[in-house]
Amino acid sequence: AFGAERVRVAGDAITAHAGAFAGEAGVVLTVGTGIACIGFDPKTGGCRLVDGDGFLLGDAGGGFWIGSRGAEAVRFGDSTGLAARLHSLPRPVASIAAFAIDVQDAAHGGDAVARAIVGAASLELVGTAQAASAVISNQPVRVALSGRLVATETPLRTALEREFTGDTGLQIVSAAGDPLDGAWALVTETL
Repeated sequence: AFGAERVRVAGDAITAHAGAFAGEAGVVLTVGTGIACIGFDPKTGGCRLVDGDGFLLGDAGGGFWIGSRGAEAVRFGDSTGLAARLHSLPRPVASIAAFAIDVQDAAHGGDAVARAIVGAASLELVGTAQAASAVISNQPVRVALSGRLVATETPLRTALEREFTGDTGLQIVSAAGDPLDGAWALVTETL
């Protein structure tokens, strides 16, 4: 349809890293319905993809993870038929992941249970970023965050910033570009 002579296929973690670091060393942690995390160091050739295995096998700290824990907490209140309603949704995984926004809103409002869920998610995400950072030679390891759930001033972003200021060896940095910028750089071979 576009008259392309060749097509390249790349995972979202790869395009996010290419956009964020333009070929330089660092870790990109993308948090959406699930997570994708990749560490890459061109000096050593080290590359490590961590998690991103989907809600059945991982994605700890992602939207589904947060949303499902929020839904579980709600079940202890008046939640007659909640499980049946969730299972009958056309896209239950996406719907549960979307509930992560409500959990973050509740955390922002001071709800203790929601704050605990967001705090636990941040610990999971820091562990994931640390695992991906093992291939990076320079310290501290630069980490770019991507995804709506870790946008500036969200409770999860705030919790991550607090965790990263500890003795993690990780430093949150602004991404040079987004995953679409990375996809374009990979296609045009400008990295």
